[in-house]
Amino acid sequence: MNHLSTVPPSFARLTQLKSIIFYKNAFATIPKEVLSLKNLEELDFYYNQLDSIPEGLGSLTLLKQLYLSYNNIPALPDTLRVLSNLKYFYIRYNDLLIIPGWFTQLKELERIAFDHNKIFFIPDLSVLSKLKDVDLVSYFIFSCIIWQEFSNSEQVLIPFL
Repeated sequence: MNHLSTVPPSFARLTQLKSIIFYKNAFATIPKEVLSLKNLEELDFYYNQLDSIPEGLGSLTLLKQLYLSYNNIPALPDTLRVLSNLKYFYIRYNDLLIIPGWFTQLKELERIAFDHNKIFFIPDLSVLSKLKDVDLVSYFIFSCIIWQEFSNSEQVLIPFL
């Protein structure tokens, strides 16, 4: 485990970067230098100390993979709705309460993981026709819209206790 919590200003000059992995560090926020890297396709902040997602993350419109698991994130900002190329979105083990309705606008999604949050509402995910894997394992899910047909799904985990 590293203990990075910032990056130098010169990091913003790495404009051709496609992937950044800050797995197991000490970031409390996603640095503005990272948010300026418009060619990013993969961003990984697994196991950090994030307590929010900055509005600027929505400017990374080429993102295909976003990994924010094992943090303290309570909500998804509306600016993420413009991440139209997103295929994989993992935000396991956070403090999310809802999956917002706009989430169903992310039509390229293939894999999502919201397990181990405090979710009490999910929208109708059946409109995400490319979705193959859904992980919503959590003992806190109280209500959701169950869909009748989920034709492209390979795996759906939604236990209700």
